[in-house]
Amino acid sequence: MFSTICAGYFLYAQPPSTTNQDDSQVQNRTGPGRAAALRIWELDYLASLARSAPPEVAADIQLTLASSNGIDRDRSIALIEEAFRIASQVREPHKQRSSDLQVDTRSGFKERAFDLQLDRTSLQSKAVIKMISLDRVRARNMFEEISLGPIKTLTCGDTLIDDFDPYYRTMATVANECFTDKEKKASLPEQFVANRIRNIKSISQITPAEKAIIGLKTSSNGFFLLAQLITQALNRVSDDPRSFAFMIKRESFVSTTNGLISKLKRNNVQTTDFIAATRSLLIRNFSGEVCGDADWIRNGNVNIPRTLESLNSILPNPITVDDIRPARVSSCADNVIYWSTPKAKSLMEAARALRFGDGTSELSEQERISPDWHQKLVEFLDLLENWDSHSEPSEDDYFQQRSHMYNVLVELCPDDALRDVVFRRYAIYLKETSERYKGRMEWIFALKDYLRVLDSKSEITRKASLDPWLTSPDTSLQLYAKLATLRMSGNQ
Repeated sequence: MFSTICAGYFLYAQPPSTTNQDDSQVQNRTGPGRAAALRIWELDYLASLARSAPPEVAADIQLTLASSNGIDRDRSIALIEEAFRIASQVREPHKQRSSDLQVDTRSGFKERAFDLQLDRTSLQSKAVIKMISLDRVRARNMFEEISLGPIKTLTCGDTLIDDFDPYYRTMATVANECFTDKEKKASLPEQFVANRIRNIKSISQITPAEKAIIGLKTSSNGFFLLAQLITQALNRVSDDPRSFAFMIKRESFVSTTNGLISKLKRNNVQTTDFIAATRSLLIRNFSGEVCGDADWIRNGNVNIPRTLESLNSILPNPITVDDIRPARVSSCADNVIYWSTPKAKSLMEAARALRFGDGTSELSEQERISPDWHQKLVEFLDLLENWDSHSEPSEDDYFQQRSHMYNVLVELCPDDALRDVVFRRYAIYLKETSERYKGRMEWIFALKDYLRVLDSKSEITRKASLDPWLTSPDTSLQLYAKLATLRMSGNQ
């Protein structure tokens, strides 16, 4: 078990020493040796500071530090193991994606935050991947410890769908890289994967599991076993109209299925049962309860989804419109469209005026360095900061939109002087909201988006903008600011 091999973590579990003796050991070194010692001291300090941060931040920082320049193997292993352990405490169990492709919605912004992969399963999967190059046995044992836990059955009103791709992609990597030649001859990688395919319970696991099987390096016998098991899973998974609509619209289920069929055929594995089970799954879900916003239903009319055309070409009995008439059409996703309240809409219109003026062509940089444009920017910032959350559906929706607007303004500013004004206001806002959103991915996303934009600016602007965070009592702000400072100095 992974818990029995974590002793290495305690080598670095204590904060780095700040005694005069240790300081003098760093100071007395010269040249590259002193620089290397100082860099390790800084990294150890950050690792220690991270232990008082929310688990999402702590695990993210430890995994980042584990890949830092000049860090030795033992330190990397200890940091990865610690990140894996901390990740078990994070708020969100799985990565999630929006039910549709609209970006300026509550679920669209949440998907962007989930793309940071700071949920429990993604963080632990990342830790396993990082461990593979250092210790394959530990990596395999760590993956054995990952539990997907209960998977919620969704309703048509839900807007976010679990994404298990990080888990199954990591499973395939472990199967391919973490078994010895002797174990491979005994078909242990296939059994390792088989055990997880047997545990599939949700339709949302099917596509990522099929992708993982396609990526496996195994024999014809291995593919034969896994084809049988994924066929059983197709017949076994519970119906879920929201996850099914997502699978058809956004998850490339049909192209993945076609890819797996081709892979099985290349390995001389018969696909008749797998194809029949796929058809059965599709018809069962098409003809049952269907969400009102499903792509194949428009104005009460049912149409064959275009994605099915390639699959229909190989089915002995192609799926027809009569096969997919739903027994019941339920509600649509209960999403929140951003910039639609009167206050948010007026702010968006004011931002548009900053970009286009009174016309339809974007203002030139010369036009945006005028005193008049500068004054309009200051007035807009005042308008933005006098906006409060009561005009929006929720505090979270307000935070997402306001954070996004700061980034729009940074993009519009024609010089560092104006950008610095916006950066400072944005930094203060993130600092003010850090307590409410402590550890929340939405806040971390806004913070990282701020740092991403800041990274392309001058060193003077970057340092001035980071100063309020470096002195902040908020650990998360300190950590990300210190990491950014290390990157600027080339020590991370």
